Amino acid sequence: MRHMARLLVMIGCVVAATYCYSDSQSEQALQLVAQGALLVDVRSAEEFSGQHLPGAINIPHQQIVQTINNKGFDADRSIVLYCRSGNRSGIAKGLLEQAGYRSVFNGGSLQELQRQNSR
Repeated sequence: MRHMARLLVMIGCVVAATYCYSDSQSEQALQLVAQGALLVDVRSAEEFSGQHLPGAINIPHQQIVQTINNKGFDADRSIVLYCRSGNRSGIAKGLLEQAGYRSVFNGGSLQELQRQNSR
């Protein structure tokens, strides 16, 4: 019984830490956008047309490097990426960093950014 109680406490701590991280992550992402960072929704065109953040452009994560390169963005320009859960934006972040972009930030999920933006 004691082990179960400890396990539940540890799970609660992990959940709380994740929630605080996502709050901090989305807050930082919105600050970067307010400072002029490029805001990119890396979901599909269909998802983007359903709902997206104001000012965001849509570049599906599979096309991120080619499209950003083709648009001629400076490798030092801040780029904030987001998707449904933060997974695809994390993949896109890694791809852009491998391609030489130096200021790429995973903003996480659309839902978290919307929640943070409405505060």
